[in-house]
Amino acid sequence: MANDADQELQKVVKTVCLIEGEMRDEEGNPVPYKGTGLYFGGGWIMTVAHNFQDDIERNETTHSILSDARFQVKFDVGGQEYVFQEHQRMAFIHHLEPGEDADPKNKDIAMVKLGHQWGYGGRDYPTWEREEHEMLKAMGAEDFALAKIDPPTPKKDETVYAVHFGGANDDKKSEESKILRITPTSLPWYQRCCCCCRLPNQAVPMLHLEKKIGVLPAGSSGCPIMIKKEDKYYLVGLHFSGDADDVDGEAEALPWSQGIHDYIDRGVGIIAEIGSYMGNRKAVSEGAGSLEEDLNEEADKSLKELKRMARDAKLTIYLCNGVVINQQ
Repeated sequence: MANDADQELQKVVKTVCLIEGEMRDEEGNPVPYKGTGLYFGGGWIMTVAHNFQDDIERNETTHSILSDARFQVKFDVGGQEYVFQEHQRMAFIHHLEPGEDADPKNKDIAMVKLGHQWGYGGRDYPTWEREEHEMLKAMGAEDFALAKIDPPTPKKDETVYAVHFGGANDDKKSEESKILRITPTSLPWYQRCCCCCRLPNQAVPMLHLEKKIGVLPAGSSGCPIMIKKEDKYYLVGLHFSGDADDVDGEAEALPWSQGIHDYIDRGVGIIAEIGSYMGNRKAVSEGAGSLEEDLNEEADKSLKELKRMARDAKLTIYLCNGVVINQQ
């Protein structure tokens, strides 16, 4: 583990969580899997979308592990373990490269909600949501949410730090690597050329990292790539390819940017608007009597608007009632 004297690095280490569960191999057999994520803030964790895909889905845009709730999330904060058990959760997939040339295995981000899933009209939260909400407070999670800090621009040959799980054991570890090159791009797809249109899809830039023996193994997918400036650590990338995917001694990471941050914030905002839909559906399921028709109509309107927002933002949204919006 990292040097205990490096308090700033320890703050980064607290953000990192282990994602583990059960995936199906190509024959449909259940096999255990592990991935890495980090705490984004507001009850959200960020990781890569393929951490929630069965083997047969790796070149698709479905995420059965997410929709079937076959995973749990673990944090280790100061030697205290916090486990968020298997539950259907609010989540969304941010599609970085939509369209026919999309690379859903290596170019999508997943955001998953812990704690309170949605709130509307004085909702009575179920026990598991209340317990998770209390765990987040006990962890002091908001004190170490680093993803929203504007990062410096990484450069070739700079040293970066990957904090991750995976490898020979499940211990969280910090490893140094080096930026070999940065795939150039003139304008990422998520930027607009004006207020009403988008430019054609362009390649998403990637950080190409030096792969050393034992660095960035399988299970590290989704881990933060950090850079140190003036004794502080900043998030500059999200690791995508694990040990089996590395080629030519390189590993790949998506550079963190304001554009990606803004799209993720938009997804969080869309989830916040879901309360009306969920509340109306819940009221109908519990027996709304003469109001059932009106509530169904309001729920349908809300769902239609959610679909529009998800489509515009290039997001696939998983609701904690099993509904999937804008499946790509």
